Amino acid sequence: LQAVWPVSLRDRSAASWSALTTLPSSTLPSHTSMVTGVSPQIHGVGFNDWRPGQMRLALPTVFTEVRRRGGAVYLLVAKEKLRFLVPEEVPLDYLAYPRHRQADVIASAARLFAERRPALLFVHVADADDAGHRYGWMSSRYLTVIAEVPALVDGLLQAIRAAGALNDTLVIVTADHG
Repeated sequence: LQAVWPVSLRDRSAASWSALTTLPSSTLPSHTSMVTGVSPQIHGVGFNDWRPGQMRLALPTVFTEVRRRGGAVYLLVAKEKLRFLVPEEVPLDYLAYPRHRQADVIASAARLFAERRPALLFVHVADADDAGHRYGWMSSRYLTVIAEVPALVDGLLQAIRAAGALNDTLVIVTADHG
């Protein structure tokens, strides 16, 4: 698998092929851990359903810190429930729910980065998750979606490079279900 990752990412990165996700390994608990830096035992998020109008995460997050330092926070997410991750007091400069193919989401993210150069761009695609739930984890349809990911990451890296920001941009690629 490592051989298929873009050279521009593989040669400039650190990776863990044995990292584990949180338990439960569902979207909101694991993403809450990613943006807060604490485990579900500390943040207390064990649910995976959220609707607009419900309370959002009250803990400080990476979004909180970026905004505190005056940086623009942009989210491009496939699932509206990920709004839960952004505390109420953190104004968002941009938030979209592009329930589209992952290639379209990444293309939108690349354009957004080139045009706005945010301090933090949080991009979430759900195709692999959807395929896993619908067709089964490790099914041929799931693996087809997964096989597209390296080229998509490379496309985003090319956009960052074209913007002249590759050397001062941290890119984190992760999965919420491990």
